Amino acid sequence: MDGHGNPLRWILTGGQIADITQAPALINGLDARTVVGDKGYDADTLVALIHAAGAVAVIPPRSNRTEQRDYDRHVYKDRNLVERFFSRLKQ
Repeated sequence: MDGHGNPLRWILTGGQIADITQAPALINGLDARTVVGDKGYDADTLVALIHAAGAVAVIPPRSNRTEQRDYDRHVYKDRNLVERFFSRLKQ
């Protein structure tokens, strides 16, 4: 999503497929300063991929992580744009 809540890319998968499997394809080639995701996207490989692309990962760490990672809570609040987008789709 861009800063206004408009989708930039999306990949439709089956309900049994984990969303994180499509994350590399979604961020590949995007010129983003930040990538925001929920705890389902908390994986070292994805965070490293985001950093390698020159962006900041704003993904809260899962509670069972042995080493917690900091994230910008203020920026994360804007993730509600994504939730509102999917709510509109469902309606």
